[in-house]
Amino acid sequence: MKSKMFFRMAAMFLALLAPFFVVGCDDNIGYDFFSAIQGAVYDASTGEALPNAAVVLNPTNRTLQTGEDGTFIFENLDPGQYTLSVQKEGYYVDRKAVTAISGETVQTDVLLRKI
Repeated sequence: MKSKMFFRMAAMFLALLAPFFVVGCDDNIGYDFFSAIQGAVYDASTGEALPNAAVVLNPTNRTLQTGEDGTFIFENLDPGQYTLSVQKEGYYVDRKAVTAISGETVQTDVLLRKI
């Protein structure tokens, strides 16, 4: 009889503690696994910022236009290799390989040459 009572108490105790063990095993708590790529597009000869340049991020095929100050940012990216393709009328297209790092914002600027 005592062993049956002991078994029930032990089972109840373990059932109450189980949620704490499950929560304690989550390695992702408090970490940000996404990445971002930000930068600016400039005229290679003058150094002036280029607004309204098209910036394509592959392999996601996401496209942004640079702001008035020539800046862009792609957020919520999985870590890994990406290629930026930047174009603006009157300039040669430029491509740049970028590595997105987990939990970080990678800065990369692009210089476009006039045609």
